Amino acid sequence: MDQTASAVAAAVASGEQTVAITSFLTFFILQLLGALAHYRVVCQSGRHMTGLWAYMTGEWGKTTVPMVFALFGTSLYSAITGTADYVNPELVWAILSSGQLPLTSLGMVVPIIASGYAWDSLLNRGDNEPK
Repeated sequence: MDQTASAVAAAVASGEQTVAITSFLTFFILQLLGALAHYRVVCQSGRHMTGLWAYMTGEWGKTTVPMVFALFGTSLYSAITGTADYVNPELVWAILSSGQLPLTSLGMVVPIIASGYAWDSLLNRGDNEPK
């Protein structure tokens, strides 16, 4: 077992609450990918015709900040509770190097991206769109 995986296992066994920064960042980045996927859908449907910067700061900008806070909060909560460890690249690599396939980790990627898409869809709307 990798040194990182051993340290996490020891921390969990002792009852310590640790927040692995790589787990948090991976979860957050996957959610941002989902939000970017929603931006692409908005652009392709013709509801927004300018670039990403205008989408984030223009008419839609006032809802971008709450959306980013929502992504940050869910990523932090997932890192604190240990859910984000399923997509921690270090731990996944440790499992792969031991000869096992981390199906739970692979299965977590799609729901995490979908949650980023959902947060952006829910919170990041223009002034002329129905709420």
